[in-house]
Amino acid sequence: MSDKRPLSLAICIVTPLVILAIGGTAAVAMVLKDLPSLKEKSGRAVVPPALEAKIDAPGTYTVWFHTYTTFEGKVYSVEQERLPSGTKVMVTEKESGKVLPLTMGLSSSKSFGSDKAIGVGTFQSGKTGEVLVTVSGLPRPQVFSVAPIKVAAVFRLVVSVVLIISVAFVMAVIVLIVLLKRRNQHVPLH
Repeated sequence: MSDKRPLSLAICIVTPLVILAIGGTAAVAMVLKDLPSLKEKSGRAVVPPALEAKIDAPGTYTVWFHTYTTFEGKVYSVEQERLPSGTKVMVTEKESGKVLPLTMGLSSSKSFGSDKAIGVGTFQSGKTGEVLVTVSGLPRPQVFSVAPIKVAAVFRLVVSVVLIISVAFVMAVIVLIVLLKRRNQHVPLH
């Protein structure tokens, strides 16, 4: 028989829970770190007159129509979550005056807290600079924004969080098995 004291059951249970807590904390920290960049916009304004958006990098951008939002202390909302019929949206490079084609595709929506928006369409920008989004046919001023498409960034974040939690879970299970096995080797059988 060994002179070592057997491990307490509490240590066998608490240690894996601490590993899970560390993994969960790391996952939450990653989400909190990346969340501000995921909701980042290139520009947001009440239209009309127009929205000036800064394009920081070439790529695909979405024009968003905010169906419920607070902007500069005022609430903007619409009854139906779609553009009013007859509304026309145009995106123009500010420097050259070139009209960028706005592709109307699958409808998309997003919400963050109480803020809700629907995707009007996407456009490609081949260079940095500013674009001008003009909207005609609105019955009253509404909030629009432009944001880069972030599907890859969201996917990376989800995969990272799942990996962190999975590794923490596997480690916790392995530690639990090892500790329980070690505890059982030192428990005297009477």
